[in-house]
Order: sequence, then C-alpha cells, then structure tokens
Amino acid sequence: MLEACDLGCLHERVTPRALAAVLHANQSIGQVWRTRHPDIYAFIDKVTTEYGPASTKEEFDFFSDEIVWEIAELLVYHRYPKIYDERVAIAWNFDELTSEVTLEDRVVVDVGAGTGRIAFQAAPIARWVFAVEPVTSFRRFMRERKKMMESKTFTSLMDCSPISNYLINLLMY
Repeated sequence: MLEACDLGCLHERVTPRALAAVLHANQSIGQVWRTRHPDIYAFIDKVTTEYGPASTKEEFDFFSDEIVWEIAELLVYHRYPKIYDERVAIAWNFDELTSEVTLEDRVVVDVGAGTGRIAFQAAPIARWVFAVEPVTSFRRFMRERKKMMESKTFTSLMDCSPISNYLINLLMY
C-alpha cells in the first residue's frame, strides 16, 4: 500500500487527466485514497470535476498504464529500497561536493537521505553524518547497510535525533 505522503504527491507525478480517467472508472480508488490521506480530497474532486472519464478503451488503457507504472515505482521505492538503490541514478556528484567544502572533522546532515548513498560516502571523511529520512523502509535499509560496514552514520527522523547535541557544519538536501 502507498504511504500517505505518496498519495499526497501523486498529483505531481502523473497527469491530472490520467488520474481523473482512472478515478472515474474506479471510484473505490478515490475513496480509499481519501481515507488514507484526507488532504488529497480537494485535489481528487478538482481533477474529477475538471476532467471527465476516458472516451475510449484505448485512452483508458493508456491513462491506466501511466498511473500503474508510477504507483509501481513508488511501491518498489518503499518495499524494496535495495532494488531502488541499485537502479536509480542520482544527480549528486560527490567529488564536486567535496571540492567545494571539506567534510573532514565536520558534522554533516543529509536531509531526505533516501537509501543513504551520499551519507555513506561522507561517513569515512566526516566526524559524524546524520541521515534524516522520513521513509521507514529506507531508514531500515540504511541501518542494515550500516551493520555491514564501519560507519558513524546515524539515521533518524528529525524529531528523534541527537542532532541538537552537535554543531552542524554542512546540511545536504
């Protein structure tokens, strides 16, 4: 099942027209999403009012594919972070980052750390690295990865971390 935060940002990942076509054809999907994420209620009403149902079966199939593949990516993202980590290219160039600022003996916070790629690259250099990630499966993945290597990386949510005990030198997000 998708997390509430995914439902809240789904409208940024798919075209409103595709979403409306699928919601018109499967009203129970909209009901489940409204229950899981009440903040999406207005958006669902807006797209289903603005756009009608698909006009042909081919059009519906096209829109359904768009929605299904986006949801599939989100499910892999949450359920299988290792697969996601192996397949998704990141835009960060770590060498470029470290050429701009030294990480030696620094306290680094990686906000929205995902699978921890950048945090784990920074760990051998920095004094401490805090990988802040809201997605539970990603935090779990990073903790398992940390067990397999010597690392001074701490994963957490912002509201339960000891970050306030440290002076932060670099914030990456």
